[in-house]
Amino acid sequence: MNKEPNTESIEEYWELMHLTCEMYGYKNPTEPGTMPPTLQNERSEYKLLDNFHGYTCDSVHCQKLFEQSEDDVKALLYTSLPIYTKLKEHELCIVCIQSATQ
Repeated sequence: MNKEPNTESIEEYWELMHLTCEMYGYKNPTEPGTMPPTLQNERSEYKLLDNFHGYTCDSVHCQKLFEQSEDDVKALLYTSLPIYTKLKEHELCIVCIQSATQ
């Protein structure tokens, strides 16, 4: 998901995020359900963050989406999204890491 966000791509992203969280029973970082604790991407291992966080996905699409969001959405929603980190140097959300590995 590296395209610029538009209404269609924003709806598609949130629908994928919702469906993925529902599929794994993910509620928040401390209640991850069966969300995989690690995922591989481009020969690197990413670990699911297990606490509420201030990280955002580093994909261009997600960064633009975050920039367009209201402050309350940033504070309440983004802090609980399933984000994977590579040594806290690079982060990807579940939607982007899965789309990159398919």
